[in-house]
Amino acid sequence: MVIRKTFLTLLITTTLTFYACEMSSQLEDASFSLLGAKEFSGQLFKKNKGTVFCFFSPDCPLSENYTLPINELSIKYQSESILFYNVFSGTLYSESKIDSFVKTYQLKPESILDDNYQLKKYLDATITPEVFLLDSNLNVVYRGKIDDWIISLGKKKSAPTQFYLEDAINSYLEGRAPKIPSIKAIGCFIE
Repeated sequence: MVIRKTFLTLLITTTLTFYACEMSSQLEDASFSLLGAKEFSGQLFKKNKGTVFCFFSPDCPLSENYTLPINELSIKYQSESILFYNVFSGTLYSESKIDSFVKTYQLKPESILDDNYQLKKYLDATITPEVFLLDSNLNVVYRGKIDDWIISLGKKKSAPTQFYLEDAINSYLEGRAPKIPSIKAIGCFIE
């Protein structure tokens, strides 16, 4: 019985490791377009200590509300080699609409045009705003809400009291797993 449990544990661990490596390879080998027609390879993400992807939608009020916290966090952690990217998935919004959103809210991070849903599929993103913190091997360390300001659609606190993304980044930089590795994002569905 002990041998069987050990074998099953080893099999599951090996399978999950293989799957994570396969997924990491898919992201590394992909190419992406930045707003402004610059292209780059997913290899770039591995040069960072960590990467944060924030999925936004120009018509989502919660996306608008979270541009300032994302700007602040991107500046705060830039010196730690944690790079932030805004992600706009799909073809529902024109590049000019996305550019207008980025300029209106003065978004500091580079913006990825995820026309073919590569990042959405890779990360299984479903909501805007939704954030993902990846380590240098492109494994997801944290996914979900930025903080606890939003309780449910249409219902929010006067101010956030838990800062999920920031706590996850700090834990990661200290070599610890985040206390909360995942929490369901609340917002607009990615179309």
